Amino acid sequence: MATIKEIAAATGVSIGTVDRVLHNRGRVSEDTRQRVLAAMEQMEYQPNQAAQGLAVLKKKLRLLAIVPYPHQHPFFDDVIRGVEQKAAELESYGVETKIAELSIDKSHDNTRRLLRLARQCDGLTLMGAEIKESTSALMDFCEETGKPYVLFNRDLPKRNALSCVAPSLERAGQLAAGLSALIGGRKAGVWIFSEGLSYTDMSAVNRTEAFLKELELRYPDMHLLGMSEITLQEKKDRAEVQRALGGEEKPDVIYIDNPADYSICELIAELDPEHLIPVITNDLIEKQLPLFESGIISATICQEPERQGAQPLELLFRYLAYGEVPPRNCLCELSIRILQNMR
Repeated sequence: MATIKEIAAATGVSIGTVDRVLHNRGRVSEDTRQRVLAAMEQMEYQPNQAAQGLAVLKKKLRLLAIVPYPHQHPFFDDVIRGVEQKAAELESYGVETKIAELSIDKSHDNTRRLLRLARQCDGLTLMGAEIKESTSALMDFCEETGKPYVLFNRDLPKRNALSCVAPSLERAGQLAAGLSALIGGRKAGVWIFSEGLSYTDMSAVNRTEAFLKELELRYPDMHLLGMSEITLQEKKDRAEVQRALGGEEKPDVIYIDNPADYSICELIAELDPEHLIPVITNDLIEKQLPLFESGIISATICQEPERQGAQPLELLFRYLAYGEVPPRNCLCELSIRILQNMR
């Protein structure tokens, strides 16, 4: 097994240069870097794990995970659980992880609180959303100071994040279209419900656009009967459900793109007590389980929420500890869950 000294001798560079290549730090020409990496591979160099572990402990890394405020959406409970589990794992490496809530309060005080925490950390993770006076300010700060940050849940391509752990919203919409065709038939009439239509939530907009494009491309005989926004105001939501189910042509399938707290499913069930209209949703939380058992929800599309919380911290840690540069996009796997494969 080769040593760093032997790698240096074989490539004609200093031990310090080999170390800089190994840990991806300092200035090294691309030609030298490639020569050193090739020698490492040829000579089967393996880092000293014990020495690396001690080096990481000495760094005393401090990470900051900014999570959505409690009850913003039940989906994020699992994301936060992933953050907490990974933070506990990293403690054995001497890593301190501060978890801060992204408050619904968008005031200057809240922004100052988060920026103060950001100044005290070596890197941070946060949801990919441009929220004025909070996440936008944090990303601006990181990009101005060179502090690494990793996004989760959705990407912001114009931002200079180290990486992003998120599902492909386009693929999610395409998958929902294909699932609708399988469940409702290739000539099905579809009605879409979504929480984010009026305030143009990009996850809802992108999924819905991809859904409609997939219908046009692959299922030209399927057609959209209508779209309704979920407001979480029972009177308004009930009126929208009545509009969807009370027309001359009833939908063959209902797709709930951004389901909020899933109470819309219960309203649909009231007006369709025999559950004749298949309902497709996104994500999987505790509240949905009885809706599957009773036949109200037919299928749901999941997007690895716990991974969205845990992997950004792992990527940030490996970058700061070992100099491992992650890919810009780490796509979460999409999966379909029905009653029979719930648990």
